[in-house]
Amino acid sequence: MVAGRRGAAWPPPEIELGEDEIDNLGAYDIGEVIARVGENLGFDRPPVIIVNGRQVLNARDFLGFPPDALVRVEALPPQAAAAYGEDPSRRVLNIVLVPTFKSRDGLARASRPTAGGRSSLSADVRQSEIVQNDTRQFGVLIAHDTSLRADERTAYILSHPGREATTLRPAIDAATANFSMTRAQGDWSTSLNASAHSQNTRFTAMAGGHVVETRQETRN
Repeated sequence: MVAGRRGAAWPPPEIELGEDEIDNLGAYDIGEVIARVGENLGFDRPPVIIVNGRQVLNARDFLGFPPDALVRVEALPPQAAAAYGEDPSRRVLNIVLVPTFKSRDGLARASRPTAGGRSSLSADVRQSEIVQNDTRQFGVLIAHDTSLRADERTAYILSHPGREATTLRPAIDAATANFSMTRAQGDWSTSLNASAHSQNTRFTAMAGGHVVETRQETRN
């Protein structure tokens, strides 16, 4: 009995990265893994992404999963894209996922300049699940950026006197929620994506010699 290797692509890969090499990339998600692999291999165009050796309806559905969901990443030989109906000048990356995976994880970022100015804070949490060729993921991103005031930039005030109360960059509060799922049905697959986004922007500007405070809200 001969068993084929899970997720093997055709033609066979020119370069293969295993779990240890993927961990060494220090990426947050599969999208970052692909970007860093492309940089390391000198790709001059975004690669064609296949999953478990097969083309998928929407490869972006898989890019938000943690790198721990990967068994390996395969870089197929040049011109392999022609076999998948893509531009032969693009390279093909095959991402092979573990058969069963479930995780909850998050990432927090904070930044603040040493000389005063705009600071940022964000938190990204997600829940991911893989069962064979079916996937599901839900994520929430919350971000807060303070405004950059004119009085925090001396050079600007010297060239624009009287504008100390204005803002050079607005304060932004944003929240985004995303849900995606894929289902395999034989040679067919289905994909569902949903997202919601809310953003609140505040800034001040000069109008007719007066300081005007403005607030903008968007909901998608």
